Amino acid sequence: AVIINKSAQSIVWNDRFDNITVTDSIVLNASAQTTITYEVSDMEIAYITENNVLYFLHGGTVQVTAYAEENAYYLADTLTRELTILPGKPIIVSYPTATDITYGQTLSESILEGGEASVLGTFNWLDSLAMPNAGTYWQYVRFTPDDQESFKPVDFQVEVHVDKASQTITWE
Repeated sequence: AVIINKSAQSIVWNDRFDNITVTDSIVLNASAQTTITYEVSDMEIAYITENNVLYFLHGGTVQVTAYAEENAYYLADTLTRELTILPGKPIIVSYPTATDITYGQTLSESILEGGEASVLGTFNWLDSLAMPNAGTYWQYVRFTPDDQESFKPVDFQVEVHVDKASQTITWE
């Protein structure tokens, strides 16, 4: 009687898992001698579609495991990769506008109206205590996402108009 032992197989990850952000998606592309299936350790952080595309819901750490099936010729194999998902940059869909202020007022007195981002958060002046001279200026605003574990703040400039202050003449 001839005994034939099954051969070992090795899973090879063809994917690079460097600098992954929550806004990325990855087509899982491991290879082995038999069919591969995938599993993710925490479906609140990431999930895998039927087409083996890995999507991220939040920042954090997750493990992705590839399983190579056993068949008549090869033994099963398993390989796990740990991924760190970094905060992504939200998209500013529309920029807020600033209400006019008068010379002598701080930027905090100019209200940022409108503005929309791809995630929930708030728009605020970067230097709310700045007191610009009369004129029109570009001042920095920061969008701070509510979910800072998954998204990082974004800075950009908004135009603000500063009116001249009224003068009062008094007689002594």
